[in-house]
Amino acid sequence: MTNFLRNQQENLPRALLAGAALLLLFLAFTLVPASAQDEDPPPERRVVVKVADEGYLWWLKNWSDGEEQCEMLISHDGLPTWEEVSRVCGEAIFEEWKDTPACFAAVNGGDTSDCEGVFLLYGGYLQGERSVVEELPKPTVVVSLVGCVREDISNLCTGDPILEFRAYEPLPDETIQSITIEYEDEIVYCEDFSCTLPLSPLRDQEIEMVFWAESSYGDKTPEYTALVRAAVVAWQVDPTLVYWQVEVLSTQWEGPPPAACGLTWGSLPPVDPQQTWLRTPFEASGLATDEPLELLAGRLLSWGLVDASMCPFNGLMLDGSASVCGVESTQAAVHDWQDRFDNRIFSIAKDNGLPAVLMKRIFAKESQFWPGGFPNLAEYGLGGLHIEGTDTLLLWNVSFYQQLCPLVLSEETCSKRYHELDFESQEMLRGTLAVQADVTCTDCPNFIDLEKAEETVDLFANLLLANCAQVGEVVRQTFNNAPGDAASYPDLWRLTLANYNAGSGCLYEALDDVNSQRKILVWPNVREALLELEACKGAVDYVEDITLY
Repeated sequence: MTNFLRNQQENLPRALLAGAALLLLFLAFTLVPASAQDEDPPPERRVVVKVADEGYLWWLKNWSDGEEQCEMLISHDGLPTWEEVSRVCGEAIFEEWKDTPACFAAVNGGDTSDCEGVFLLYGGYLQGERSVVEELPKPTVVVSLVGCVREDISNLCTGDPILEFRAYEPLPDETIQSITIEYEDEIVYCEDFSCTLPLSPLRDQEIEMVFWAESSYGDKTPEYTALVRAAVVAWQVDPTLVYWQVEVLSTQWEGPPPAACGLTWGSLPPVDPQQTWLRTPFEASGLATDEPLELLAGRLLSWGLVDASMCPFNGLMLDGSASVCGVESTQAAVHDWQDRFDNRIFSIAKDNGLPAVLMKRIFAKESQFWPGGFPNLAEYGLGGLHIEGTDTLLLWNVSFYQQLCPLVLSEETCSKRYHELDFESQEMLRGTLAVQADVTCTDCPNFIDLEKAEETVDLFANLLLANCAQVGEVVRQTFNNAPGDAASYPDLWRLTLANYNAGSGCLYEALDDVNSQRKILVWPNVREALLELEACKGAVDYVEDITLY
């Protein structure tokens, strides 16, 4: 695996970095021609504009010395609101003001130097204009696939795969002058806003690329990166056609989502994977299973969804599981039930680049497709969501947190990251997720909201993505390496399953043990380390049951 997405400087001591920086600075001034040293830096994309400025002026000042701590200009009369003070002055000054005790010396105009905290002072009504620096939009480059027609089967295409790089200049009077693409020892230069790169000559190779565009404004875009692989797959549907599997890992990619977590890990999935659990079938019907799910049989009987009155005790054992007679009576219902969420699983998996078979196997392992929960288990939904899982989701899936938080808490509160929230706010978000995953319903037929159960598939897809992000960070911290350089794509998913089941504490201890013994990061070594940890050993069976074939 390549060094894609690795930040080399994070692995160097500060002293070494400082020395390297000084050396580079010295070389820059001694080896670069004088004409190059005198070149002007590219112009900044910003302008100064005049804007109307009017409102009610307030200050927060120290009681002790009158020093100004904050200035506020608000649009309404009356006192500033707590939200306005917190937003403009910051949380620390707001808390100090809120907790400031009364200063009795100020009542008669006395000496306030011994008073603590800050006070609010009105400065009058202002009307005029002020100068504001506005950032101008910057150019960008996007990458897409052309020449290869997407087939409705996984992410395969037929034809001649070509990468197209297109640059956009948002300023009306400026244009893109060129695009440059570098890979291996090659440089592709196009004096245009568009540039193409055929992938057929690069067949079956993993190629690191760097690309950027230059603008007539005098500046250029950032130097974007991409990890690209175009491979011919063996599992062809039509033998007369050549099927390509094209993977592009880049923030600038415009196309079907890449394999889930690939960008996070800097890792490409195997071509034509032998592991069925890493695949997404061509259509939802390919997810169909026919497993003898005894726990599901017991739930169907307990909730009256199947009649087994011909069996002793209605087909139920004392612990709520199905008896032999109960299992036989529910066989057809169990077969139908375990496939009832396949369409949703297939759709959500494709939208997120997740292996659909993997998602279904997780649901089979966690709940046997019963979304209503089990007695004496504080877990919810098809994927068995528990409190630790909600923390993982809100901490490590930032986009999910940013979408959920404003639906529950104020915009001001949601400007913070989840770990920065107070305990009460975190509890409200965790409770909201538990409500979303809980599909029991007193007004629904058989007390299960099956429509809501289908919607929770999206929730668990986001939870999986959060776990793979957390695994990526654990690997980085433990091995001081990019995840894709430390382990294979399948093994990174095995680590994600272990993390999902046993938590990041177990995974970190296991990886730390592997690393301390100078072993390579492969599943057999992690397996051995997990089995040595009494509280974590259950994760081994969990992972291997899901990834058996």
